Amino acid sequence: AYIIRSYTTRTYEGMARVLLGPGFDYVTAVIRSLNTFGGSVAFIISVGDIFKAILENTNAPEYWKSKSGNRLLTSLLWLTVMLPLVIPRHVNSLRHISAVGIVFVIYFVVMLIVHSGMNGLSENAKNLHVTGSTTDEGIHLFGTGNTALDGLGVFMFAFLCQVNSFEVYWDMSDRSASRFTLCSAIAMLLCFIVYGSTAVFGYLDFGNRATVSALLLYNPVKEPEVMVAYIGLLVKLCASFPIISMATRNSLYHSVGWDPDKLPFWKHCIVVVSLAVAALLFGLFIPSINM
Repeated sequence: AYIIRSYTTRTYEGMARVLLGPGFDYVTAVIRSLNTFGGSVAFIISVGDIFKAILENTNAPEYWKSKSGNRLLTSLLWLTVMLPLVIPRHVNSLRHISAVGIVFVIYFVVMLIVHSGMNGLSENAKNLHVTGSTTDEGIHLFGTGNTALDGLGVFMFAFLCQVNSFEVYWDMSDRSASRFTLCSAIAMLLCFIVYGSTAVFGYLDFGNRATVSALLLYNPVKEPEVMVAYIGLLVKLCASFPIISMATRNSLYHSVGWDPDKLPFWKHCIVVVSLAVAALLFGLFIPSINM
């Protein structure tokens, strides 16, 4: 925040150029655009996972349970909700839907904790081990082998919340370094609580079944409270998709010397729609969010 205020740079790439010198802004642009584009793809995959979990145990036609049906549902949600949200130029335009999404995420975590307490927690807590692999029975405090490192990458990705820092800072109504730092600290604390609670209680609930996305482990049809959480997560994914796409877009804009606020609207639309289409295609055909 102090760098932003002192040098009035408006992008991560501009900060890299100020701190590290010419050329490093393009390196930063490549890293940020690849990272955030991967996040966009992950959101598309998560949408498909939610639809799969919802339809898995229903009497819906087999087509909607198939891969092609799942892809069609995901594409329809992308077309009607996610795509229009990538058009705004500023992150401030998405503050209301983001707030609703955060409320639903908190609800999901509370639901997960309660579900764990009512189902697998009491039994799995009795079968506690210090070490073990993901396929072993019981709960293990420490993993072994290469699979033990999988969680490291997940948490590193989960805490990469700073990719939109510049966009958020410049859209704050009463911005200052101290206020931005306080907001960031509160946000990261909330993320820590949400991530930690989800990981611990999800594992205690499902044990060695928790090797895939948690979204695939519940039965929302038989558990209405889970269905509400899933619908809420769809809202959050729809809100997060354009926010992280904005970081990808701005990195590319910097690389070619475009100002997001001065770029003609038609050219802006071509870029953001193209990025959204690419994320959709990758998300539809990559089989797992863990890849």
